[in-house]
Amino acid sequence: MDLGLANKVAVVTGGTKGIGRATVEWLAREGAQVAFCSRTDNDLARVADEIAKATGRQPFAMTCDVTDDEQVNRFFAAVLERFGTVHILVNNAGRAQPGRFDELTWRHWQDDLNVKLYAHIRCIKAVLPVMKAQRWGRIINMNSILGKQPSAATICTSTWRAACIAFTKALAEELAPYNITVNSVNLGTIVSDQLERRRQREAPHLSLDEFADKVAKEMSIPMGRLGHPEEVAALVCFLASEHASYITGAAINIDGGAARFF
Repeated sequence: MDLGLANKVAVVTGGTKGIGRATVEWLAREGAQVAFCSRTDNDLARVADEIAKATGRQPFAMTCDVTDDEQVNRFFAAVLERFGTVHILVNNAGRAQPGRFDELTWRHWQDDLNVKLYAHIRCIKAVLPVMKAQRWGRIINMNSILGKQPSAATICTSTWRAACIAFTKALAEELAPYNITVNSVNLGTIVSDQLERRRQREAPHLSLDEFADKVAKEMSIPMGRLGHPEEVAALVCFLASEHASYITGAAINIDGGAARFF
């Protein structure tokens, strides 16, 4: 299936690892011109070169902390200077904030809100003028099934994930006349760097594959396994494509059937 992404300009935040990296590579394989960012420059050049070798398309990479207004403005100004426009925005940057209510400080709540919701808003504000002018755009907010199935063990993240779903739905209504779609991709547990850090804390004696199998069994995931970044990237590419032109305001689960809500 031709997704119609050839020469579209896509921006992926948090693009050096896991889901972000897979998404950058898949978009590049589909012919898109891709820009991505990361909070640090440790892996930027290496990842960009690896993706260029794998896809034949050289992505644009730059450091950017999406919780900082000035850095976001500089990054998107550089993207627009290089490519002239942005067609696709994948708000992927984020981090986990576990903890129950009594364990969390006010700073935990503020920091998590900044990265889980305000960062999305910053990046959308940066690309919206050009998307509106060209009357075409795809905004994809990476989210979590916790937004509809909250957990006391992750109360802070659950709260802001629910807020992101509401924000996505409301923005989709506003931007529909401009042929701009806005969707939320609700992740279950994916084999990623976050899972690796959890493995190191909880079961360092197990390999990552063994730990992933253990987690899948404990969670009673119907598919019997955890997801992989490439599976998420495939969904993102479809939502970014011409074929998803009638999908907007949706909160789409990719969780192996783990969510128990309708």
